[in-house]
Amino acid sequence: MSRAGGMVSELTQHRRAFWAAFAEALPRLAGRTVRGNETTRWLAVGHVPLIAAHYVGAGAVGMFVRGARGARIGHVREMLFPHRELIARHLGPQVRLGTTFLIETRLRIDMGERANWPRALEWLADASPRYEALLRELKISPFSG
Repeated sequence: MSRAGGMVSELTQHRRAFWAAFAEALPRLAGRTVRGNETTRWLAVGHVPLIAAHYVGAGAVGMFVRGARGARIGHVREMLFPHRELIARHLGPQVRLGTTFLIETRLRIDMGERANWPRALEWLADASPRYEALLRELKISPFSG
């Protein structure tokens, strides 16, 4: 498939097809997200806001928290650090705050196999409300940390 800027890779086409399946399977959730890039869809939550990033990779789907575009990850990590117990209550005690992808959870699954997509979409449908509830409950200000 070509477009003005050149060819769209097979991987990019595959990711776009997954996000189209996401929009079809989870229209209410998809309608509230924005494209972060080809691998992510972002849901801004809370008054700061923080982003519940939904992602697709070759071997997993998952979620992580990030700040708004341009926010330093270290600053976001500092804002989240005092809320470790709340994070564990929402996402499980095994979840770590992280350094690159903050409070990331994932389902390891071969995303190259379209037969796995329904399971991946079900996982996102379950995980997304938990992340959203967590981020809504956080009481942080843009200047805390």
